[in-house]
Amino acid sequence: FKDSIAFVTLEPCSHQGKTPPCAKLFSELGFKKIFISVKDENKIASGGAEFLKKQGIEVEFDILKEEGKKLLKPFLKWQKGQFKLFKLALSMNGSPLGKIVSNDLSRTYTHKIRAVIDLLVVGGETIRKDHPILDARLCKAKAPNLCILSRQNIDNFDKNIPLFKVPNRQIYTQIPSEAKFLMYEGGENFLKIFKDEIDMFLIFQSSSLNDEKNVTIPLNFKPLYRNFLGSDTYGIYEL
Repeated sequence: FKDSIAFVTLEPCSHQGKTPPCAKLFSELGFKKIFISVKDENKIASGGAEFLKKQGIEVEFDILKEEGKKLLKPFLKWQKGQFKLFKLALSMNGSPLGKIVSNDLSRTYTHKIRAVIDLLVVGGETIRKDHPILDARLCKAKAPNLCILSRQNIDNFDKNIPLFKVPNRQIYTQIPSEAKFLMYEGGENFLKIFKDEIDMFLIFQSSSLNDEKNVTIPLNFKPLYRNFLGSDTYGIYEL
């Protein structure tokens, strides 16, 4: 890596935390220049650029700054409070209804996210209709803790619904303040209620048609990223 050039989204950290400081690693590897998209405003982690300059490494800020901010949005929202992601799966004709909408790859991708979030937020309607388990079995990981938002007291829910039988799972009826990475899962009614407070939307669309009712609210989302998972398409969007 001697005399190499690096392009990074966020200013390399300069403090020792769970991992060593990134700025020190760049210095030890012999990089000659670092292009940084976004300056780190965190008082604890910032200062990497000054450290690099003192080591004789050239530093340039604001390269693709706006693009960098978009990539960092989840991290920056999480750092300052909470990052809220809404997951929605649609058929080719735009319906979120039906027992299984997306393919195995898409469902596994969803399970991987469930495995790393702090909290999965769902509505009582979804639970009563679908009797889901809402775990992360497809990636063999720990099931997420749940927050069930419902007008009905959850003590009145059928306790034979699979999600209530998941071991070591915490179930809340209000979002705890310590939960910082939240994923909401639900259908159109749930989306209508929460869409204005969601930071990003993860939307899967299958290649299959069904005869269920289509989403009726306008989905005027701005795409940030789109790709394929087998026959499904998926993307990250914002309002």
